[in-house]
Amino acid sequence: MFILAFSSFLRSSELYVIHSRDVQLNKGYLTISLEKSKTDQLREGRSVVIAESLSTTCPCSLLKLYMHKAQILENSDEYLFRAISASGNCKRLISINKPISYSTYRQSSK
Repeated sequence: MFILAFSSFLRSSELYVIHSRDVQLNKGYLTISLEKSKTDQLREGRSVVIAESLSTTCPCSLLKLYMHKAQILENSDEYLFRAISASGNCKRLISINKPISYSTYRQSSK
């Protein structure tokens, strides 16, 4: 989540409202469509393109891996980042489709 935010210059308010349908996975890059952004003065929405790299911190590879492990389907209405439910050794995204809260986002950055 933080690597994606850093590499695409996204604010937290833009990051945690991204749906799976807003992400286009292409060969060599990915595109994130944002409905609204603080920097979008005309309120037309904007797209962010992130190139794939060969590094271990490649945001494209990490997002693909995250979506696979979290079982988030491409082009679905699911939020990418939701709260996590932990029981024993098993951790998974909550089944309720609502974005991660700002306080949870801030806590996870510590």
